[in-house]
Amino acid sequence: MASVVPIPSIQDLRVIFHEKVLVSPSEKTERKSMFLSNIDQMHNYNAHTAHFFTANPDFPPKIVTERLKMALEKVLATYDFAAGRLRTNQESGRLEIECDGAGAGFVAASSEYSLCDLGDDLVFSNPGFRQLSVLFDILPRDDQPLLILQVTSFKCGGFAIGTAMNHTLVDGAGAQKLLAVESPTTLWRCRALSSDKERVVSTLFTSMDIRSRLIPPLPDSYCGNAVLYAEASAKGGDIEKLPFSKLVELVWEGPRRFSDEYARSVIDLLEIEKWKLRPRIEYNVTSWLKLGLDQVVYPWGKPFCVGPICTVLAHACFLFPSVEGGVNALVSLPSEEMQRFQAYFHQFFT
Repeated sequence: MASVVPIPSIQDLRVIFHEKVLVSPSEKTERKSMFLSNIDQMHNYNAHTAHFFTANPDFPPKIVTERLKMALEKVLATYDFAAGRLRTNQESGRLEIECDGAGAGFVAASSEYSLCDLGDDLVFSNPGFRQLSVLFDILPRDDQPLLILQVTSFKCGGFAIGTAMNHTLVDGAGAQKLLAVESPTTLWRCRALSSDKERVVSTLFTSMDIRSRLIPPLPDSYCGNAVLYAEASAKGGDIEKLPFSKLVELVWEGPRRFSDEYARSVIDLLEIEKWKLRPRIEYNVTSWLKLGLDQVVYPWGKPFCVGPICTVLAHACFLFPSVEGGVNALVSLPSEEMQRFQAYFHQFFT
């Protein structure tokens, strides 16, 4: 049964920060500028996630913090661009990554609460979770690390690993397959009706992984952005009156048209429009249901819950697995529209 989760009772995790340091690659790396694709150019913002782990007596938070910091040093020696900084090429106007070994951010913190205090199924819309992945306030805004890891320990011995990563680095969709289409359709209908604009055309963009659609396909090792947007449009009045199956068909048409030729034409269009596609997006649904982030095995075990901490864009939605095996949807809308959205959401499932 679908439901709208209540507002969390604990919205301040009472986090104390013990350490904020820059971590450099374990080996000296070559200084160079790294080209960013037209798709990468669209994604100059930070994506925040949190991975929650139950207590493991063999890996208390202090040990995890030390191990993770050492592991980060080794990772940066291979993926040196993650230790660089984002810069604008003065001649071309394009964003580039200056691989200068400036370092990634690392934060050690603790909360006054236990994980059980946060509820049985962690709600990632909780504004308090933003304390689990903070930006580097010890550096100026134009010199922020592209990657920041934060380990926050809880009184129970459990901990959270928060990540803040500039989206120009990766898209997080390395193993993602076709998006499930029913959930985006439901959310699109509720979103369109909540805007109270019956005659206005409503457009849904679903994030589309194009790795396997290109000829030749991108290699598995490719970790840059390879996500474009599949589009579906209809008038608000039609969205309300059309059968749900027809709306599903409209949404499914977008991914079906993504051939190699179509994807490359969109990439060329981004060059012409100077990567300004994103601001025109009315509503975007991104699925994390098949990313498999909760299946990554760390030395201290798998996370029991993984998800986005907060949306960085208005009118955006993330789908991700819940602890109990269902689906969570993190929706971002203005307050008035959110009230109408919830009403239509309840109406749809009753």
